[in-house]
Amino acid sequence: MAAAARQDMRVKFRTFLGKSKEDPDCHVSQYETRWQARGFAGVYDAQAMMRQFEATLDGKAMQWFSNFPAGHFATYEALKTAFLNRFRREKTPHDVLTKLREVKQGKMFVEDYAQKFNQYVRRLSNQERPTDEMLAGYFLNGLRKELKTAVAGVDVAGGLQALVETAQRAEKRFGVSHGKGAKRSSKDKKKSKGKKKKRSDDSDSDTDSGSDTDTDSDSETDSDSEQDSDNDSDSEEDEDKKKKRKKKLKKKSRDKGNEDKEKRWWKRN
Repeated sequence: MAAAARQDMRVKFRTFLGKSKEDPDCHVSQYETRWQARGFAGVYDAQAMMRQFEATLDGKAMQWFSNFPAGHFATYEALKTAFLNRFRREKTPHDVLTKLREVKQGKMFVEDYAQKFNQYVRRLSNQERPTDEMLAGYFLNGLRKELKTAVAGVDVAGGLQALVETAQRAEKRFGVSHGKGAKRSSKDKKKSKGKKKKRSDDSDSDTDSGSDTDTDSDSETDSDSEQDSDNDSDSEEDEDKKKKRKKKLKKKSRDKGNEDKEKRWWKRN
């Protein structure tokens, strides 16, 4: 018993907080499955199973359980019934039937989807339960699109169990990705998006480099035009200087001519 108690302490059960998105039936099913898988079945009495179940509660669920006095629940089944009645969102048979028509497979395996579907079916009495053909139709409607297409030719009149087995065979035959496979496919999608983004970034950089080249060519053109303008201004300055020099030379020649005239006049007189 001591060794079993130490094993009990090492086992980690999932915690239930009492939030609206949590499924109490799923929590109970997982708790009982882990209890049996760890070898606890037949080792502990109902009190031990209740104490361990209490340890899985937290938040609003623990607040609810704390409202009961110690020893209020005589058996585990009584605790489970009270727990499910409190935290199930579907309170009436009508709510359960509505859920049966709306439940979807999502990323679950067919086996897990069938277990969840049957959890709702078991909550209905024989008088409230739809026919097996109707249940098969509800189950078919909730299958993923690719599996629904694969089993489209199956006659729902064969019943729910026959449809579940056919969907499982189709799942294995076509290798439909779901669960962890769906997560991997989403990662692959992210990788492909990343590659596309990288390619777009590379193309943008090429465009930028092209624009840089254009800018460089434009700058070269501008520098050439500026150089041409500078050359034009230099040539204009040269012409002005030439004109000024010509004027100076003309003036000097006139002055020299006048001096020569004066010299000749003085010689004559």
